[in-house]
Amino acid sequence: MAENATENAKAVYSFFRGKGWTPQAISGMLGNMQGESGLIADRDEVGGGGGYGLVQWTPKSNLVNWANSNGLNYRTVDTQCRRIQWELENGQQFYATGAYPLNFRQFSQSTQSPTYLAKVFINNYERPANPNQPQRGVWAESWYGILNGSGTIPNPTNPNLNTAGQIKGGKYMKLDILNQTKATAESIAKDLRKRYAGIFLAEQVQGGSGANGTFTITAKGFSYAQAVQLVPQFQKQVAGIVPNYNQTDCAGVIQSDGSFFIVTKNVRTLKEAQALVPALQKLAADALLSKRIYHGSQTDPTKFFTVILNLTVKQAVEYVANERKYYPKISKDIVGNWQI
Repeated sequence: MAENATENAKAVYSFFRGKGWTPQAISGMLGNMQGESGLIADRDEVGGGGGYGLVQWTPKSNLVNWANSNGLNYRTVDTQCRRIQWELENGQQFYATGAYPLNFRQFSQSTQSPTYLAKVFINNYERPANPNQPQRGVWAESWYGILNGSGTIPNPTNPNLNTAGQIKGGKYMKLDILNQTKATAESIAKDLRKRYAGIFLAEQVQGGSGANGTFTITAKGFSYAQAVQLVPQFQKQVAGIVPNYNQTDCAGVIQSDGSFFIVTKNVRTLKEAQALVPALQKLAADALLSKRIYHGSQTDPTKFFTVILNLTVKQAVEYVANERKYYPKISKDIVGNWQI
């Protein structure tokens, strides 16, 4: 019977919770198992190399001989979990490093973030030639979410990332903030749009040189209704930063595709332009980021989520950590997942 990676993850979680491991430590290890084997126990190393199993024991005989000597089937999740627990109890395979000074037992009891513990596991247990694999931290956070009752099932594969940090074929990560009230989820969505406007709108709202040594700020991609609503807000914002500003120099301009730009001309100094760009990005955030950062209801209609879409792996790891610090009281409900 073909193995199911999600069911394997649940079995691993159940086994080690029974041994007293923390959810964070198990999730950190699961993120690495996903990277090593796709969470398939009966799997030889792809492309050769001699590895095998959930954590790709190398050589394979390390696992096989131990299982045979204990009357166990080396191909099963249960046996491989027993082997890992035996390694912990006998000081095998996992060795503290200068960068990550935890021994195996300390790792198993740690309540630090799954992202951090994924780094500990890859450096102290797996020890590959290239330990800089941040996607394992994202997988760890995903498993932490789903196995603690929140989040969505991560794609249980070992993806081939392109240079943009996407899964080949255009698949991105997302950040989920789960299990909130409707009012809280809506408020968080608005807050996130404002705080990430400078990152996500850097190309849509930007300044440039104008006529006679002045500066022009162009905001792109509005509908007619959005432009009508926002032009007066832009004018007010500009007038608050640029003394004696002629508000008719800030106007909506229709484009050939039917969209509108809001163009702010005749900003006199570089300092004024530098102050205006982030201010206008925040003003435009609700209009331009409503499809990328939004809130909605979960399966349980009393619970609501907020999501940021279209993140690279690197961004997802960074933003999950950032938002857990920003919202410490709900940090357990902030997870990174693959977009489906």
